[in-house]
Amino acid sequence: MSKENQIKRDIQKDIDEIQSLLEQNNSTEDELTKLHIKIDGKYQSKITTWGKSCYNWYEKNGFDYNYMGIDALRHNLLNMKSKLEGYLQTFALVPVVPSNSKTINYINNNTNNNTNNNKNENSNTNISEIKIDFKEIEKNITNMESLTSTETTEALEKLKELEKIYNSKESRKAKWETAKKILVWVADKSVDVAIAYFPVIMRILNK
Repeated sequence: MSKENQIKRDIQKDIDEIQSLLEQNNSTEDELTKLHIKIDGKYQSKITTWGKSCYNWYEKNGFDYNYMGIDALRHNLLNMKSKLEGYLQTFALVPVVPSNSKTINYINNNTNNNTNNNKNENSNTNISEIKIDFKEIEKNITNMESLTSTETTEALEKLKELEKIYNSKESRKAKWETAKKILVWVADKSVDVAIAYFPVIMRILNK
């Protein structure tokens, strides 16, 4: 098993563990706290704004578990679960960079289940050519109902940064060093935002 697939499986396992505990209405404060500490310790350094929208989070010291309470723990775990689902998207696309090509393709390694419930699983790799239309991406971001006005403004600013990187005459390596910072930011966002940004980031790899 590749390192990437192992990481994806580990993240999904943690997501499932959080979901399982939250579905138990009789879960104790001790159970919630132990899982909270486990997940926090594992991902706090990997996801930016990890404590954003969480109770008892302090930028310098992390979480304060004094007087956290069951409701706050459940809220935080649900928030963490959403962040992990977004983080998982960073491993969903594997770039394919042809050595002598002006375009870039991507492979979607996610396994798609047949929606007609016939249990036929399509494990074939789908390859699609990425075409960048910044105006269309901007429109999609503006229309995302899951984003607040502040989040929309921030997302559009990040898109402008990506467009600047995309059009830059810098080397591919220099572009990627800058784009990686935005990739980390994307990992903390919703799936819709991740889907909007990945084609641009992947295209930068080969421009």
